[in-house]
Amino acid sequence: MYDKLSQEAREIRILFLLSGDVDEDISCKLVTVSLDNLPDYEALSYTWGDPTVKVPIRVNENILQVTANLDNALRHLRRRDEKRALWVDAICINQDDLEEKSYQIPFMGEIYSRTTNCLAWLGLETAYTKQAIATALALGEDKHYYETPLYRVATNEEYVAQMEITNRMTAELYPSLASGWDRLLQLRRDFDAKKGTKQTTSSADPSEIAREYKMVMAFFQCCSDSIIVNEKAIAYPDPASLEVSEAWCSNPYWSRIWILQEINLPRKVTLVWSESSFTMDKLRGTGLWTSRHQRCCLNEGHEYLNPLNSNYLSAKAALARLAESLQRIEQARTIFAAGGSDQHPLSLKHITHGRFCSNPRDYVYGLLGMASYLAPKPDYSAPVRQVYTDATLVVIQRTGKLNILSFARDRFSEYGLPSWASDWSRSNEVNANPDANPTLLVFMNGTHAYRASGDTISDVLPSSMERIGVSGFRFDTVSEVSEVAMGWYDDGDGKTVTEVLGCYGKFLDIPLNTSRPYITGGTLEDAFWRTMVVDRIHEPITSTYRRATTKDVQDLKLWQKQSESPIPHAPEHLKYSLESALRHRCLFRSTNGLIGLARVGVQAGDLLCLFSGADVPYVTREAGNTDTATRLVGEAYVHGRMYGELIIDSKIQAQREWLI
Repeated sequence: MYDKLSQEAREIRILFLLSGDVDEDISCKLVTVSLDNLPDYEALSYTWGDPTVKVPIRVNENILQVTANLDNALRHLRRRDEKRALWVDAICINQDDLEEKSYQIPFMGEIYSRTTNCLAWLGLETAYTKQAIATALALGEDKHYYETPLYRVATNEEYVAQMEITNRMTAELYPSLASGWDRLLQLRRDFDAKKGTKQTTSSADPSEIAREYKMVMAFFQCCSDSIIVNEKAIAYPDPASLEVSEAWCSNPYWSRIWILQEINLPRKVTLVWSESSFTMDKLRGTGLWTSRHQRCCLNEGHEYLNPLNSNYLSAKAALARLAESLQRIEQARTIFAAGGSDQHPLSLKHITHGRFCSNPRDYVYGLLGMASYLAPKPDYSAPVRQVYTDATLVVIQRTGKLNILSFARDRFSEYGLPSWASDWSRSNEVNANPDANPTLLVFMNGTHAYRASGDTISDVLPSSMERIGVSGFRFDTVSEVSEVAMGWYDDGDGKTVTEVLGCYGKFLDIPLNTSRPYITGGTLEDAFWRTMVVDRIHEPITSTYRRATTKDVQDLKLWQKQSESPIPHAPEHLKYSLESALRHRCLFRSTNGLIGLARVGVQAGDLLCLFSGADVPYVTREAGNTDTATRLVGEAYVHGRMYGELIIDSKIQAQREWLI
């Protein structure tokens, strides 16, 4: 069935899907063509599905077994009265010929770039398919939550009942803006008095006062955002909203590593879900929906202003998750548009979060359409360890930077990688896994947040023993390590904010309100709080980072003092910043008096190093025995050593450090 292809002539196969009805058996023909002389064709993007469930189709009068999902796709894409030219990887590439796969895979970037249309098959229709599509398109049109199919407008009876509640709340709590504000201040005083021994004007317990306080705050927040309580705002969520969101978010198509190139390279992408179809352009802008609606649709006050809305929180969570799924697609498209076919490797690492593939080598090979330099010639017979190690070394040599070291996870890897090599199958963002904390290497204003080694370039010597020699020096040693801070915002598994910050304050043996000096300048108190957020603030509305300011430090101190209160005072940007900085990291102190945060697993005696071409310091550990090499433990935030303080005359006074 498969004729030998000429690699020199850049030959590929095009599949001609013959006409027929949906219920007829699939019949098609394969034709060999050259990439230098292509006919018009469409490229299929899909999930293979369960490899154990196969269906026979006829190809060139031969029987070929394909997965059920591919069979369903071909049936729904087949035209009734004419053949259709397609490129389908499982059929056009001989999957049993590893040599052919190895030289056809690099062609895929060009194949998807030159297709007239990419057909993204999302699978067969479910009970919530049409509603999920309509909701996604509504977000693409920048509609408010109550304008999406997840909600319905309140009935007249519901509206009247809601208005009665709202009017009663308004009359009792805030008949005017001034009196409402007075009530807000009184609630604050009542709560503080309940905690102490002062007389209070309210007989309610602190939890009830706190709830009323939050309701009033929600009212003022909604007023400031011009949210009017009317028949539109009183929209009731569909009880099935979670199922609708799941229909989209849990679709296995979105988790494929290969879709990064398959939906980014083509000029046109059409999403096909059974009989429904729409172009990818309809979803452009959905990635910004969450940030644009953070202070209105997603405002926490709605659950208090709409007390009849028992499903509100579930619907809001469902809508936010769907928006996040679309945002990841949008981010990938934006990053790719900025870099073309020469993607920055760290950008690729970020957009591969949550993606999967059946062959672990494809975590590298699946990116070749966007970064062909990662593996000039794919080799499916090569060990995974070799594929990942070679790709890591290529990134270092190509970028002149060592930042890829921040993605090394050797102690969690199943492939026996050197400590410096990146496990490309593992994510770099927060989830349930302890090796998945966010890297320090985020961008601020188009550049990395830190410049520990200035503008220096890495000078790496690879070794045949899978060790690399980097230029750098050891500037300090870890002397003490604190308890691990984990799980603040999980379901009760871990320490609270107060406990963590208190634990760290005791670890440093300082009262946090003193002006005790820090070794590199400023106060130890300031160094402590900046370390708690790794000197950066995450703005959740815009999903951007900025350097921490003096006001941020003051706000952090205030939050810590008020953390025992059930009344929420923590601004979202501080909560997100603390969580992303401290999750799966622990506080340490160095021999010379520096403090910092390092990945869980750091130990007393570990070395703090600065390497040429590295934007952050790294922790290493001596290999022991007579070996002079060290193992990489991970990146570290070291306060006072993040912005080139150790650079002399734009150079690092370095020696050769070998990593294994």
